[in-house]
Amino acid sequence: MAKRFVFTVGLLAAATTSTVASNAVGPAPVLYVDLAREASLPVPFTGRDIFVPYVPASIANVSVGASRNQHDALAATPHFQIRNAKLARTILTPDARMVQLVYEPGYAFAHEAVTYFPNTDSLYFCSDAGGRLGRSNASTNNVEFQIRNITDVAARAASGQPTSFAQDVEEVKIDSDSVQMINGGMPYGSDHVLLATSGRGDTLPGGLALVPRANSTNPTILLNNAYGRQFNSPNDVGVHPISGQIFFTDALYGAVQGFRPNLSMPLMTWAYDPLSGNLKALDDTVTVPNGLVISPDGKTVYITDTSPVGFPPNPKASNRASIIAFDVTSESVPGSSTEHITAHSLVNRRLFAWPETGFCDGITVDTNGNVYCGTQDGIEVWSPQGLSIMKMFLPNDGAVDLAFAGHGRIAVSAQERIWLIEGLAVGGPDFTALPPKGKKFESA
Repeated sequence: MAKRFVFTVGLLAAATTSTVASNAVGPAPVLYVDLAREASLPVPFTGRDIFVPYVPASIANVSVGASRNQHDALAATPHFQIRNAKLARTILTPDARMVQLVYEPGYAFAHEAVTYFPNTDSLYFCSDAGGRLGRSNASTNNVEFQIRNITDVAARAASGQPTSFAQDVEEVKIDSDSVQMINGGMPYGSDHVLLATSGRGDTLPGGLALVPRANSTNPTILLNNAYGRQFNSPNDVGVHPISGQIFFTDALYGAVQGFRPNLSMPLMTWAYDPLSGNLKALDDTVTVPNGLVISPDGKTVYITDTSPVGFPPNPKASNRASIIAFDVTSESVPGSSTEHITAHSLVNRRLFAWPETGFCDGITVDTNGNVYCGTQDGIEVWSPQGLSIMKMFLPNDGAVDLAFAGHGRIAVSAQERIWLIEGLAVGGPDFTALPPKGKKFESA
């Protein structure tokens, strides 16, 4: 049986440093970062590479260059790194813990499109499209999976009972030429999964698909072109909480990973209205638009820029790797097929946050407006003002995508692993309540 991680923290502990066992089972304190100490490191020191996990010297209680074993132990162990203790207390409870639900070595079965449905306690996600361990390429589609009743799986994992890919993960059979290389996903009501697909090859374009949970082999293709031109590789998706329009990013990873043609359009963020068919370009300034989330009030959109792994040389640490925030404006205008249509625009572009390690990938928000993003060493959390609150450190592959799985829980895809972070004091928006009444597209 693969090594299992269960990590429980005591947030209210007064300790500022701790030694964490390599097999993190049972109680352990949160690790507090001394920001002032980290701001001025003793010299000489060698700078950290973009993808090397960040374990601050102040939480390891050692100076830079000393006791590498201590740093290595922390880098191999799930833990919470606190940067703002007061704000962190609004997110973590004393019972917070990290549970590795499933580990399947050699298969990146859990890449993105993390989607949770509370009515069945089910978690959906997809394998890596075109990646080294994804078992998909220009001739083979990737796979949509689900775990039913993740509460039960988490309880078994936390108690040391065996869990496995073969036992607990099942394929969602879609089997459609029109749904190729899934990458982004979220609920569309409680009965459909809304997917962003990258497409495969020259003639199987990417776009937006609605997959009924009760009959997944009968998807509805909402969108697969922009006025006759194929998208590059649609990546992530969000539903506006007021208009019901679908925002999505179009990235370049199909071409980069060899399963799509060379780029044929600018890399952009779009809004699509499935009721009227109206498609509107929203932004072309984010270098490589990737993850996307809309704030609960619909007034802000956050887009991650993953250009460090977009253009040669690959990776390029000097490329943008930030979260960009925009204000969302909405104006009602007459529609041709509907009485009125909302025309959204993205304005007031600003750099919201920059990750400590790698780049920001999947992204979500809680109901308090805090922003959570997957990076190469875990989940970074920022306040609505862009202040760093904490990092949920995950060893090995960090976090690719994430979604709240009911109040107090975050489900995390991490390539060969699925994690569940439990015991949080916050929850995310109920995406199964979207689109709002009267704005939902009803498939045939």
